[in-house]
Amino acid sequence: MHVVDGDQPRSFITKWNGESWDSIGGAFNITIFALEVFRDTLYIGGTFKYWGGSSPVPDKRSKDLVKLYMPDNGCDYLKPRINTWADTFYLNGGEAVVNLYNNNPYVESWEWDFGTSTGSVTATQPVEHTYTEVGEYNVQVTVTDGECVKTANKTIYIELGSEIQGFENIEMQIFPNPSSQNYTVKIELPDYKNIEIKISGLNGHLKDVIPVTGETTEINTKGWSAGTYVCNLFVEGKLVKVEKLVFE
Repeated sequence: MHVVDGDQPRSFITKWNGESWDSIGGAFNITIFALEVFRDTLYIGGTFKYWGGSSPVPDKRSKDLVKLYMPDNGCDYLKPRINTWADTFYLNGGEAVVNLYNNNPYVESWEWDFGTSTGSVTATQPVEHTYTEVGEYNVQVTVTDGECVKTANKTIYIELGSEIQGFENIEMQIFPNPSSQNYTVKIELPDYKNIEIKISGLNGHLKDVIPVTGETTEINTKGWSAGTYVCNLFVEGKLVKVEKLVFE
């Protein structure tokens, strides 16, 4: 990995300690493709065959995966963040269903407050909440892992569907559902300009983006693992419909 920081090139992997760049103790002989931190351990994946020096040594050999212990920095590793597919949602039939994702899946507990009078909910990610009134809502999640407790906030907006031309006439049907093969999505719209479907996993990660150019659109499931996915319909960049897909 080669990164340029201003006028200073950085080779391999370094970390920012708040004042300067520090080595994390590894020099890899070829490409790194993935980095993931789990608690106090950094997992590194790539096509490298050794790390830690300019030539292979017995205790530095690897098979494309290395984990490096990082010093305990208290609760710094705990960085909750609330993600949604949009900031504004629209009432349809008096309801707006909002899926919320938290990026700390490995903690011991999550407590969600949706900014309504319904109280808090303790649930793993993701969570789904139905709003019934227009307004501005402050969503909050508090995550706990041992003695570490941190909170994240996000503001979402609920508006009337009449803000979008032809909103009440937008219909989306998905079949077959459940399915063990591809899905067909039937969408009735006044026209088919600037329309797309975004498929995500229950972890909130984007899986596919599919342009919609006509009444029916096929969702290719090649390579999918069995499970539940979310089909998000965007019109002119606005999220207008959400449906769950069950893949068997």
